[in-house]
Amino acid sequence: MSQQIAAKKNTEFTKEPVTPCGSCLQVMAEFEAEWNKELDVYLYGENKVFHVKGVKHFLPFLFKSDFLVSKAWFFLRYDFANYALPRPYFE
Repeated sequence: MSQQIAAKKNTEFTKEPVTPCGSCLQVMAEFEAEWNKELDVYLYGENKVFHVKGVKHFLPFLFKSDFLVSKAWFFLRYDFANYALPRPYFE
């Protein structure tokens, strides 16, 4: 499966390739997880074309649903009494 990404400015394609937005990346990541298959992503620009295998290269710390299940024990057992939230930058 492949996904092609391109952008136009006025009536011409951009000179350099553009990356997909966060929403598009999330949809592609969910597709990969659902079908257990990496997408071939092609980023098109008039000067060059990039081929990227899998969304993980765009989102190295991708949020996945299995994170909630596998890490839930940490949140349930963590001693929040000894945890101090950082002070906000504004008050």
